[in-house]
Amino acid sequence: MGEATRRQRYTVAQAAEILGTTVEGVRGRIKRGTLESVRDGGTVYVLLPPDQSTDRARPANDQASDQSRPDAPEEITEELRDRIRYLERQVEEEREARRRADTLLAQLMQRIPQLAEASASEEAPESPEPRSDRPGGPSEASGEPESGSERPGSEAPRSWWRRIIGG
Repeated sequence: MGEATRRQRYTVAQAAEILGTTVEGVRGRIKRGTLESVRDGGTVYVLLPPDQSTDRARPANDQASDQSRPDAPEEITEELRDRIRYLERQVEEEREARRRADTLLAQLMQRIPQLAEASASEEAPESPEPRSDRPGGPSEASGEPESGSERPGSEAPRSWWRRIIGG
């Protein structure tokens, strides 16, 4: 008797149930060559040893899991409910943080025109042309550029964006 005749044929779904894995897991093992399979028409069959039948493998696994944790479904359900409640709280906190950020952004966007107007009104009195009526200022004939440090103790006004950013 050959090796293939001593093995039993199972569909991929049946083999997944027997082996305790998913259908995708069985297909992956077939592709890797770790499970022997044959194609008959359009159906793929997995060849397994006769000692791995559904009658023997399934009840033993079910019985062992039921004896070790008889109330496992209830515990798992409660654990999943706790996780869902936690995730719902997290989502709500993120929504609140996003709402606060949107509110702050909207308030700042409303202030931009006010800041631009204030900046324009502060910079309007100064003229960029050199004035020769200041004491110690450059003469118009010298052609030297006027420096901002001609008055001791006075600083040039900072632009509005430097005041906001802090530069």
